[in-house]
Amino acid sequence: MRNVLIALALLFFGWAVAGPASAGQYKGYYYGAQSPTEIAVLVERSLATDPTGRTMLDAAKCRRDGSCAAPINYVESFRAHDPRGNVTLQNLGAYLRSLRIDCTISGRYQMDRIIFRSGTLGQTDVNGMSRSFLRNECAWVNPETGRPVLAQNCANPVGMEVNLECVYENIEVRNPAESSVIWSRYNRENDPCFAYRRVSRLYEPDSPRAVWQEVPNGCVGRPCDFTAVNRSLGRQQVAQGEIQLDSPGFYQIRLSPDELLVLCLKLRVNGQVVGSSFASGTRWQQDYQRIGREWHARVYYESDEVVADGLTLNGPRGLTFWASDREDEAVMNGLARPR
Repeated sequence: MRNVLIALALLFFGWAVAGPASAGQYKGYYYGAQSPTEIAVLVERSLATDPTGRTMLDAAKCRRDGSCAAPINYVESFRAHDPRGNVTLQNLGAYLRSLRIDCTISGRYQMDRIIFRSGTLGQTDVNGMSRSFLRNECAWVNPETGRPVLAQNCANPVGMEVNLECVYENIEVRNPAESSVIWSRYNRENDPCFAYRRVSRLYEPDSPRAVWQEVPNGCVGRPCDFTAVNRSLGRQQVAQGEIQLDSPGFYQIRLSPDELLVLCLKLRVNGQVVGSSFASGTRWQQDYQRIGREWHARVYYESDEVVADGLTLNGPRGLTFWASDREDEAVMNGLARPR
């Protein structure tokens, strides 16, 4: 009975927080699981019957208390929140078994749910609601990152923390050869805001339903060297990593207001890394401008565009990914005076 009451309360709470995105019934993933291993066993049993992952873990429990997940729902959620985790139907059971319990997690997080519009398979609703962890509710976390993956009471996948005071950096990628963004942070080893997403335009506003993706630490391959930038700043980074890019377009990076972030585009041609564009960083206050309710910085693609907008390379908001020539690069690294 307690699990049923929790299920009904969370379903109502999810509706109240997120509102009806579209017509349909909102369901949970799997209420009352004692551990991720219990879910893993059900996943593997379901996949043995239906390798496509579209058969519910427990259809009778779905009718009873709204626990309506199929293996494919978990895979879709995990891929949305951690695309570099490489979770598949084949390794889903092992991934679930790797999670560890953590009863210190607090705060308000985005959470997924399942929508039933027609047919028997529920649609994965990524970040369909947000809620705070309940009193005495633990989380199952990724032991490598410490981030919550599943909420204990409902086993719903957990997205990014919300209601944080964050700022935003907006970048544009134009060249298909630019395969990733290398980053370095200088103030915080762990930043609760730090995440990224693809957007449709510069300065796109955040929203409770925005799908932010985790930014894993660790730079893959070369070049990952910020020596010249560190020397210019007189500081050493405390965290470094790489964001894989799907294709050219607009991207946003979210971070804490007091953080110093340096970015660099990496190029890959014919499968080989051939070089990278010059790095550029933000200095809180000077580089951000208020847009709507948020503070945004724009990282220009080319230095000529900075000048065209009446800015200077070393001045406020004059942030550039790409150096047009060696002189510009020297200026942006602080190694030469502006022309």
